[in-house]
Amino acid sequence: MKNYKLIAGSLLLATVLLGACNDEFLERFPLDEVSNETYWNTENDLATYNNTFYHMALNDENIPIMHGHNNGFASHRHSYWFLDGLADNLAPNHPRHTFYQRIRSGREITPTGPQWFGWRGWDFVRAINIGLENYPNADISEAARNKYVGEARLMRGWFYAQKVMMFGDVPWVDKELNIDSEELFAARTPREEVMANVLEDLTFAAEHIPNDWGDGNAPGRVNRWAALAIKARVCLNEGTWRKYHGGSNAEMWLREAAEAAQEVMENGPYSLYSTGDPENDFNAYQRILRPEWESRGDDLEKVPAGYLHQPRAELLFLYRGCHP
Repeated sequence: MKNYKLIAGSLLLATVLLGACNDEFLERFPLDEVSNETYWNTENDLATYNNTFYHMALNDENIPIMHGHNNGFASHRHSYWFLDGLADNLAPNHPRHTFYQRIRSGREITPTGPQWFGWRGWDFVRAINIGLENYPNADISEAARNKYVGEARLMRGWFYAQKVMMFGDVPWVDKELNIDSEELFAARTPREEVMANVLEDLTFAAEHIPNDWGDGNAPGRVNRWAALAIKARVCLNEGTWRKYHGGSNAEMWLREAAEAAQEVMENGPYSLYSTGDPENDFNAYQRILRPEWESRGDDLEKVPAGYLHQPRAELLFLYRGCHP
Protein backbone atom coordinates (compact mmCIF):
# COMPACT_ATOMS: atom_id res chain seq x y z
CA MET A 1 0.00 0.00 0.00
CA LYS A 2 2.89 2.23 0.89
CA ASN A 3 4.42 1.64 -2.53
CA TYR A 4 1.19 2.66 -4.25
CA LYS A 5 1.18 5.93 -2.33
CA LEU A 6 4.77 6.64 -3.36
CA ILE A 7 3.98 5.95 -7.00
CA ALA A 8 0.88 8.16 -6.93
CA GLY A 9 2.82 10.94 -5.21
CA SER A 10 5.62 10.74 -7.78
CA LEU A 11 3.15 10.96 -10.68
CA LEU A 12 1.46 13.99 -9.13
CA LEU A 13 4.80 15.73 -8.60
CA ALA A 14 5.85 15.01 -12.18
CA THR A 15 2.59 16.46 -13.46
CA VAL A 16 3.10 19.66 -11.47
CA LEU A 17 6.70 20.01 -12.62
CA LEU A 18 5.82 19.44 -16.27
CA GLY A 19 2.99 21.93 -16.03
CA ALA A 20 5.34 24.52 -14.56
CA CYS A 21 7.42 24.31 -17.74
CA ASN A 22 4.53 25.40 -19.95
CA ASP A 23 6.04 28.05 -22.23
CA GLU A 24 2.67 29.68 -22.94
CA PHE A 25 2.13 30.13 -19.22
CA LEU A 26 5.49 31.85 -18.81
CA GLU A 27 5.16 34.11 -21.86
CA ARG A 28 3.21 37.09 -20.58
CA PHE A 29 2.90 40.61 -21.97
CA PRO A 30 3.77 43.46 -19.57
CA LEU A 31 0.85 44.51 -17.40
CA ASP A 32 2.32 47.90 -16.43
CA GLU A 33 2.91 49.33 -19.92
CA VAL A 34 1.35 49.46 -23.39
CA SER A 35 2.67 46.87 -25.82
CA ASN A 36 2.18 46.56 -29.54
CA GLU A 37 0.67 43.11 -29.11
CA THR A 38 -2.09 44.27 -26.80
CA TYR A 39 -2.84 47.82 -27.94
CA TRP A 40 -4.67 47.70 -31.28
CA ASN A 41 -8.16 46.58 -30.25
CA THR A 42 -10.75 49.35 -30.32
CA GLU A 43 -11.66 52.40 -32.37
CA ASN A 44 -10.53 54.56 -29.48
CA ASP A 45 -7.09 52.94 -29.70
CA LEU A 46 -6.81 54.04 -33.32
CA ALA A 47 -8.06 57.55 -32.59
CA THR A 48 -5.63 57.93 -29.70
CA TYR A 49 -2.72 56.74 -31.81
CA ASN A 50 -3.59 59.16 -34.62
CA ASN A 51 -3.55 62.03 -32.13
CA THR A 52 0.22 61.53 -32.24
CA PHE A 53 0.34 62.90 -35.78
CA TYR A 54 -1.19 66.21 -34.75
CA HIS A 55 1.20 66.49 -31.84
CA MET A 56 4.22 65.79 -34.05
CA ALA A 57 3.03 68.31 -36.65
CA LEU A 58 3.27 71.07 -34.04
CA ASN A 59 6.99 71.05 -34.82
CA ASP A 60 6.85 73.23 -37.93
CA GLU A 61 10.57 72.97 -38.55
CA ASN A 62 10.57 69.17 -38.83
CA ILE A 63 7.09 68.68 -40.28
CA PRO A 64 6.19 71.88 -42.15
CA ILE A 65 2.71 70.98 -43.33
CA MET A 66 0.61 73.13 -40.96
CA HIS A 67 2.69 76.26 -40.41
CA GLY A 68 1.68 78.75 -37.78
CA HIS A 69 2.35 77.15 -34.38
CA ASN A 70 5.14 79.52 -33.35
CA ASN A 71 4.96 83.14 -32.32
CA GLY A 72 7.35 85.66 -30.87
CA PHE A 73 10.98 85.23 -31.86
CA ALA A 74 10.40 82.00 -33.85
CA SER A 75 7.53 83.37 -35.90
CA HIS A 76 9.82 84.54 -38.70
CA ARG A 77 10.32 80.97 -39.88
CA HIS A 78 7.08 79.27 -38.91
CA SER A 79 4.49 81.51 -40.52
CA TYR A 80 2.96 81.54 -43.97
CA TRP A 81 3.34 85.32 -43.99
CA PHE A 82 7.10 85.10 -43.70
CA LEU A 83 7.44 82.20 -46.11
CA ASP A 84 6.55 84.76 -48.76
CA GLY A 85 10.09 85.98 -48.13
CA LEU A 86 11.24 83.08 -50.31
CA ALA A 87 9.61 84.85 -53.26
CA ASP A 88 9.42 88.52 -54.16
CA ASN A 89 6.16 89.09 -52.29
CA LEU A 90 8.17 90.28 -49.29
CA ALA A 91 11.69 91.65 -48.99
CA PRO A 92 12.65 91.29 -45.31
CA ASN A 93 16.10 92.69 -44.54
CA HIS A 94 16.49 91.85 -40.86
CA PRO A 95 19.46 89.49 -40.17
CA ARG A 96 16.98 86.87 -38.99
CA HIS A 97 15.77 86.65 -42.57
CA THR A 98 19.15 85.94 -44.15
CA PHE A 99 17.93 82.45 -45.01
CA TYR A 100 15.23 83.92 -47.25
CA GLN A 101 17.52 86.55 -48.72
CA ARG A 102 20.07 83.96 -49.88
CA ILE A 103 17.46 81.79 -51.57
CA ARG A 104 15.63 84.73 -53.10
CA SER A 105 18.83 86.10 -54.63
CA GLY A 106 20.08 82.70 -55.84
CA ARG A 107 23.09 82.71 -53.49
CA GLU A 108 22.11 79.68 -51.41
CA ILE A 109 24.79 76.97 -51.36
CA THR A 110 24.37 73.28 -50.67
CA PRO A 111 23.98 73.00 -46.88
CA THR A 112 25.98 70.59 -44.76
CA GLY A 113 22.99 69.61 -42.65
CA PRO A 114 19.19 69.78 -42.52
CA GLN A 115 17.83 73.31 -42.91
CA TRP A 116 14.48 74.83 -42.00
CA PHE A 117 11.73 72.73 -43.59
CA GLY A 118 14.49 70.50 -44.98
CA TRP A 119 15.51 66.84 -45.00
CA ARG A 120 14.06 66.00 -41.62
CA GLY A 121 10.88 64.80 -39.95
CA TRP A 122 11.10 61.23 -41.25
CA ASP A 123 10.03 59.87 -37.87
CA PHE A 124 6.61 61.23 -38.86
CA VAL A 125 6.47 58.80 -41.80
CA ARG A 126 7.64 55.96 -39.56
CA ALA A 127 4.88 56.67 -37.03
CA ILE A 128 2.27 56.73 -39.80
CA ASN A 129 3.48 53.48 -41.34
CA ILE A 130 3.48 51.72 -37.97
CA GLY A 131 -0.14 52.71 -37.54
CA LEU A 132 -1.13 51.59 -41.03
CA GLU A 133 0.39 48.18 -40.45
CA ASN A 134 -1.48 47.69 -37.16
CA TYR A 135 -4.92 49.20 -37.81
CA PRO A 136 -6.20 45.88 -39.28
CA ASN A 137 -5.73 44.28 -35.84
CA ALA A 138 -8.58 46.29 -34.34
CA ASP A 139 -11.87 44.43 -34.04
CA ILE A 140 -14.00 47.16 -35.62
CA SER A 141 -15.91 47.62 -38.85
CA GLU A 142 -14.09 48.37 -42.09
CA ALA A 143 -15.83 51.75 -42.36
CA ALA A 144 -14.69 52.76 -38.87
CA ARG A 145 -11.14 51.57 -39.53
CA ASN A 146 -10.88 53.40 -42.83
CA LYS A 147 -11.57 56.74 -41.13
CA TYR A 148 -8.25 56.44 -39.32
CA VAL A 149 -6.46 54.86 -42.25
CA GLY A 150 -7.57 57.85 -44.31
CA GLU A 151 -6.42 60.28 -41.62
CA ALA A 152 -2.98 58.66 -41.54
CA ARG A 153 -2.66 58.52 -45.32
CA LEU A 154 -3.66 62.17 -45.57
CA MET A 155 -0.76 63.09 -43.29
CA ARG A 156 1.67 60.88 -45.20
CA GLY A 157 0.64 62.21 -48.60
CA TRP A 158 0.76 65.81 -47.35
CA PHE A 159 4.24 65.31 -45.86
CA TYR A 160 5.62 63.70 -49.03
CA ALA A 161 4.11 66.42 -51.24
CA GLN A 162 6.08 69.00 -49.28
CA LYS A 163 9.28 66.97 -49.55
CA VAL A 164 8.85 66.55 -53.31
CA MET A 165 8.22 70.29 -53.65
CA MET A 166 11.52 70.96 -51.88
CA PHE A 167 13.74 68.17 -53.25
CA GLY A 168 12.15 66.48 -56.25
CA ASP A 169 13.04 62.79 -56.02
CA VAL A 170 12.72 61.44 -52.47
CA PRO A 171 12.74 57.90 -51.01
CA TRP A 172 9.19 56.57 -50.81
CA VAL A 173 8.67 54.38 -47.72
CA ASP A 174 5.30 52.83 -46.96
CA LYS A 175 6.19 50.30 -44.27
CA GLU A 176 7.95 50.20 -40.91
CA LEU A 177 11.71 49.94 -41.31
CA ASN A 178 14.24 48.33 -39.00
CA ILE A 179 17.98 48.91 -38.63
CA ASP A 180 18.74 46.23 -41.22
CA SER A 181 16.10 47.24 -43.79
CA GLU A 182 17.47 47.53 -47.32
CA GLU A 183 15.35 50.63 -47.92
CA LEU A 184 17.61 52.58 -45.59
CA PHE A 185 20.28 52.51 -48.29
CA ALA A 186 18.03 52.69 -51.34
CA ALA A 187 18.21 55.41 -53.97
CA ARG A 188 15.65 58.19 -54.12
CA THR A 189 12.34 57.32 -55.75
CA PRO A 190 11.55 59.27 -58.95
CA ARG A 191 9.32 62.28 -58.42
CA GLU A 192 6.44 61.08 -60.57
CA GLU A 193 6.31 57.71 -58.80
CA VAL A 194 6.25 59.38 -55.40
CA MET A 195 3.52 61.80 -56.44
CA ALA A 196 1.42 58.96 -57.85
CA ASN A 197 1.54 57.42 -54.36
CA VAL A 198 0.74 60.80 -52.83
CA LEU A 199 -2.34 61.13 -55.02
CA GLU A 200 -3.50 57.66 -53.96
CA ASP A 201 -3.09 58.63 -50.30
CA LEU A 202 -4.95 61.92 -50.66
CA THR A 203 -7.75 60.38 -52.72
CA PHE A 204 -8.26 57.59 -50.17
CA ALA A 205 -8.34 60.18 -47.40
CA ALA A 206 -10.91 62.34 -49.20
CA GLU A 207 -13.12 59.29 -49.72
CA HIS A 208 -13.00 57.86 -46.19
CA ILE A 209 -12.46 60.67 -43.69
CA PRO A 210 -15.92 61.74 -42.46
CA ASN A 211 -17.48 65.12 -43.21
CA ASP A 212 -17.84 65.55 -39.47
CA TRP A 213 -16.27 63.40 -36.76
CA GLY A 214 -19.27 63.97 -34.51
CA ASP A 215 -17.08 65.31 -31.72
CA GLY A 216 -18.12 68.94 -31.87
CA ASN A 217 -14.86 69.71 -33.69
CA ALA A 218 -12.86 68.72 -30.63
CA PRO A 219 -10.03 67.88 -30.43
CA GLY A 220 -9.91 69.25 -33.95
CA ARG A 221 -9.38 66.34 -36.34
CA VAL A 222 -9.14 67.11 -40.06
CA ASN A 223 -12.42 66.34 -41.77
CA ARG A 224 -13.19 65.40 -45.36
CA TRP A 225 -13.44 69.04 -46.42
CA ALA A 226 -9.96 69.74 -45.11
CA ALA A 227 -8.70 66.63 -46.92
CA LEU A 228 -10.21 67.88 -50.18
CA ALA A 229 -8.67 71.33 -49.69
CA ILE A 230 -5.25 69.78 -49.09
CA LYS A 231 -5.66 67.57 -52.13
CA ALA A 232 -6.63 70.58 -54.26
CA ARG A 233 -3.59 72.52 -53.13
CA VAL A 234 -1.14 69.65 -53.65
CA CYS A 235 -2.57 68.77 -57.07
CA LEU A 236 -2.53 72.40 -58.20
CA ASN A 237 1.12 72.74 -57.27
CA GLU A 238 2.09 69.48 -58.95
CA GLY A 239 0.03 70.18 -62.05
CA THR A 240 1.47 73.65 -62.60
CA TRP A 241 5.00 72.40 -61.93
CA ARG A 242 4.65 69.70 -64.56
CA LYS A 243 3.03 72.10 -67.02
CA TYR A 244 5.80 74.69 -66.84
CA HIS A 245 8.84 72.60 -65.90
CA GLY A 246 8.20 69.37 -67.76
CA GLY A 247 6.43 66.22 -66.69
CA SER A 248 3.62 63.94 -67.73
CA ASN A 249 -0.13 64.20 -67.06
CA ALA A 250 -0.10 67.85 -66.03
CA GLU A 251 -3.73 68.24 -67.08
CA MET A 252 -4.76 65.24 -64.95
CA TRP A 253 -3.28 66.87 -61.86
CA LEU A 254 -4.95 70.18 -62.61
CA ARG A 255 -8.27 68.41 -63.16
CA GLU A 256 -7.93 66.61 -59.80
CA ALA A 257 -7.26 69.98 -58.16
CA ALA A 258 -10.29 71.59 -59.79
CA GLU A 259 -12.63 68.73 -58.89
CA ALA A 260 -11.50 68.66 -55.25
CA ALA A 261 -11.89 72.43 -54.93
CA GLN A 262 -15.29 72.36 -56.66
CA GLU A 263 -16.55 69.72 -54.21
CA VAL A 264 -15.64 71.94 -51.27
CA MET A 265 -17.15 75.06 -52.84
CA GLU A 266 -20.42 73.45 -53.92
CA ASN A 267 -21.10 70.98 -51.11
CA GLY A 268 -18.93 72.03 -48.19
CA PRO A 269 -20.35 73.77 -45.10
CA TYR A 270 -18.01 76.75 -45.43
CA SER A 271 -18.27 80.16 -47.08
CA LEU A 272 -16.04 83.19 -47.49
CA TYR A 273 -16.21 85.57 -44.58
CA SER A 274 -17.53 89.01 -45.43
CA THR A 275 -17.85 92.14 -43.33
CA GLY A 276 -20.20 93.76 -45.81
CA ASP A 277 -17.44 96.16 -46.87
CA PRO A 278 -16.21 94.74 -50.19
CA GLU A 279 -13.99 97.73 -50.93
CA ASN A 280 -11.72 96.83 -48.05
CA ASP A 281 -12.32 93.11 -47.48
CA PHE A 282 -9.40 90.77 -48.23
CA ASN A 283 -7.08 93.69 -48.89
CA ALA A 284 -3.50 94.52 -47.97
CA TYR A 285 -2.37 93.98 -44.39
CA GLN A 286 -2.44 97.62 -43.31
CA ARG A 287 -5.91 98.23 -44.79
CA ILE A 288 -7.47 95.22 -43.07
CA LEU A 289 -6.33 96.55 -39.69
CA ARG A 290 -7.22 100.20 -40.40
CA PRO A 291 -5.57 101.63 -37.28
CA GLU A 292 -6.93 104.79 -35.83
CA TRP A 293 -4.11 106.95 -37.17
CA GLU A 294 -4.84 105.82 -40.74
CA SER A 295 -8.35 107.23 -40.51
CA ARG A 296 -6.78 110.56 -39.51
CA GLY A 297 -4.74 110.58 -42.71
CA ASP A 298 -1.36 110.11 -41.00
CA ASP A 299 1.60 109.15 -43.17
CA LEU A 300 2.36 105.49 -42.40
CA GLU A 301 6.06 106.01 -43.02
CA LYS A 302 6.20 108.74 -40.35
CA VAL A 303 4.33 106.93 -37.59
CA PRO A 304 6.81 106.12 -34.79
CA ALA A 305 7.26 102.38 -34.37
CA GLY A 306 6.88 102.69 -30.61
CA TYR A 307 3.41 104.14 -31.09
CA LEU A 308 2.13 100.99 -32.71
CA HIS A 309 1.14 97.92 -30.76
CA GLN A 310 1.00 94.25 -31.68
CA PRO A 311 -0.28 92.77 -33.87
CA ARG A 312 -0.68 95.98 -35.85
CA ALA A 313 2.99 96.86 -35.56
CA GLU A 314 4.00 93.37 -36.68
CA LEU A 315 1.86 93.57 -39.80
CA LEU A 316 2.86 97.11 -40.65
CA PHE A 317 6.53 96.24 -40.52
CA LEU A 318 5.83 93.12 -42.52
CA TYR A 319 4.15 95.22 -45.17
CA ARG A 320 7.14 97.56 -45.26
CA GLY A 321 9.52 94.65 -45.83
CA CYS A 322 11.23 94.41 -42.48
CA HIS A 323 10.62 93.17 -38.97
CA PRO A 324 10.40 94.96 -35.63
